[in-house]
Amino acid sequence: MKVAILYNQVGTESAQDELDVITQVNTVTQALTALGYEPVTLSLSLNIASIVNQLKLLQPAFVFNLVESLAGTGRFLQ
Repeated sequence: MKVAILYNQVGTESAQDELDVITQVNTVTQALTALGYEPVTLSLSLNIASIVNQLKLLQPAFVFNLVESLAGTGRFLQ
């Protein structure tokens, strides 16, 4: 059963607290795999339509949301 893990897109200019999401993604991926799921990681950017299309194609059983910011800011979080 596929599970999407969404996380905020990070780059070389990202702050250390933003880069920590990669550790979280790895931890959640390992835990879901151990539970028998097939995790698929998707980095979220301001191109929301792309993620929507990917999720439609993937049809995950559920989405694990690790997104804390978009484009380096939390103003879009809600």
